[in-house]
Amino acid sequence: MKLLIITPRFPFPIEKGDKLRVYNQIKFLSKHHQITLIALSDQPVEAEDKSELEKYCDQIYIQYLSNSQIFWQVLRGFLSGLPLQVSYFFNRRLKEKIHALILHENPDHIYCQLIRVAEYVRHLPYPKSIDFMDCFSLSTKRRALKSKWFAKWFFQWETKKVEQYERDVFFDFDHHFIISEHDKGAFSFHSKSLIHVVPNGLDHNLFQPIKEITPKFDLVFVGNMGYYPNVQAAIFLVKEILPLLPENVNLMIAGARPDRRVQKLASSRVTISGWLPDIREAYQSGKLFVAPLFEGAGLQNKVLEAMALEVPCIISPVVNNALQAIAGNHVLLGHDAQSFADQINLLLGDQPHRLRLAEKSKEFVYNQYNWNLFNARIHKVIISEYDAFNRKRTKDYAQ
Repeated sequence: MKLLIITPRFPFPIEKGDKLRVYNQIKFLSKHHQITLIALSDQPVEAEDKSELEKYCDQIYIQYLSNSQIFWQVLRGFLSGLPLQVSYFFNRRLKEKIHALILHENPDHIYCQLIRVAEYVRHLPYPKSIDFMDCFSLSTKRRALKSKWFAKWFFQWETKKVEQYERDVFFDFDHHFIISEHDKGAFSFHSKSLIHVVPNGLDHNLFQPIKEITPKFDLVFVGNMGYYPNVQAAIFLVKEILPLLPENVNLMIAGARPDRRVQKLASSRVTISGWLPDIREAYQSGKLFVAPLFEGAGLQNKVLEAMALEVPCIISPVVNNALQAIAGNHVLLGHDAQSFADQINLLLGDQPHRLRLAEKSKEFVYNQYNWNLFNARIHKVIISEYDAFNRKRTKDYAQ
């Protein structure tokens, strides 16, 4: 079966959650289908990054968006009522080019990652699926609650537009996927019951603890440090939680493209490492992984990875909504700065407790999160429709 996948970013290197998800989906689906990838990109794609996807794709088309194009796209989208999540990636001229590529490739099925690229394919007469991944309207709603003045108005406006777009675009696709039951339940339309939940998995071979590494820091937080919810979490961790802890407690913040606000957090107690080639070293550099995330949506891969590497995790209820770990058994929960500080003090002062929590958390993610198991659901949905179509076509010919 010929499967065409369209993505808002080139899926490699993997420094963002959406890239991680679609990369592993492509890797699995290539075992069963002939893959054509159309990927948008607002920056050059290195040859070695493209070669990584060539292992799994028969054809790769990279469609570049310049900064000037993005500016006019956002302005046009704002005036026309498109959500920023969509207008940032949608170019009318590029749509014509992508349609020409699709006609040339003539796929059996189109798989669309995120509403960000739905506008390119939503009206095409092909069998289509969309991976919402997260409920974006939930993320913008949470950001509106935390914002002030103009930003609050903007994110309230964006939330309404995203909610409407998620509802409208739903009916343009035959099948729909989402990362968690919590995100599925956050949609504002009744047809959400038809969405298939496909969580992210974990590379069990890669995320094995490196025995030679010993923690250099008490606390660690890892993620894409240019991503707004991660930036806010880092600021909260340093400004609100750290002052409640003993002065000898230190912290490392690691991740690609740290925002200026994150870089300014560096001090004698706070190390900003930036990107590390082997991300396992970042996780295992800390005795505890702390994720005070109160915004965003979806499943946090960083927590899965930390748990797999036997680093005890203290997380917010927002993070655990998608994770569905048992508080006190697999993770500890912090609801505010003081409760985070209390849980940190508890674990730093009780090594046996840390070891028990680390063991239980690793067992949990290894049993519950498997890429092959989850991505097989996508394959099953797509292939069942394809088989049904072929049976109908055979019956029509016979008649």
